[in-house]
Amino acid sequence: MDAGRVPDDEHGPQRVRRDHVSVVAGILAAMITMTRLSTTAMYKKIDGMPGATGHVLSSSLGRNWQASETPVAVNPRTQEALYRAIGRGGVVLIGEGNRSRLTRLVGEERGRVQRVASGVPVTVLYVGHGDDEVPIAKLASSIKALPKKVDRATMAAVIKRVSSVSQGLSSLPIPKGVDPTKMRSPRPR
Repeated sequence: MDAGRVPDDEHGPQRVRRDHVSVVAGILAAMITMTRLSTTAMYKKIDGMPGATGHVLSSSLGRNWQASETPVAVNPRTQEALYRAIGRGGVVLIGEGNRSRLTRLVGEERGRVQRVASGVPVTVLYVGHGDDEVPIAKLASSIKALPKKVDRATMAAVIKRVSSVSQGLSSLPIPKGVDPTKMRSPRPR
C-alpha cells in the first residue's frame, strides 16, 4: 500500500452522486412547495377583485387555450365582466360579477359565438362562491377539465371566426373633449 494514499471507501464515487441527487431533489421539492404556497396566497388576495378572472385566464390556462386578460363584454354601470376562452373543450364564457345581471351579456355573446361556430360546445361558468359558481382558485382547473370535443384545426378556425365577429372593448367610442394625457400645464406669468 502506498504511504501517501488514503484507502477509498468501497462506494465512494456512487455515494457522492447519490448525495448530489438528493440535494437537487430537495431543492426541487422546496421550489414546488414555494410555488404552490405563493399561488394559493395569490388566489386569496385577488379573490373578489374586479379583473381577477382575466388575470387567471391569461396566466394559468397554458398554451392549449386562447384567452385574453381583457373582457369581451362589460356592463359599465355595475362592473360585471364577461371573459372568453377558446380551446379543445370548445368556447368557454366566464362571467365575473352578479349572475342575474350577467344573463343579458352572456346571452348576447353566446348567440354571437353559436352563429359563427355552430357545432362547437359553448360552456358558461360563473366565478364566485355561491351554488353552481366556480371559485377563482379552481377556475383554471375546471376549464382544463372540460372534455376535448374540438380538434386543433377546428379550434384555429373557431378562434379566427369569433375574433372577427366579436367587437370587444376596443370598439368602444372615444370620448370627445380634451385628452387629459396631452394637457400642458399653464405657464406662470
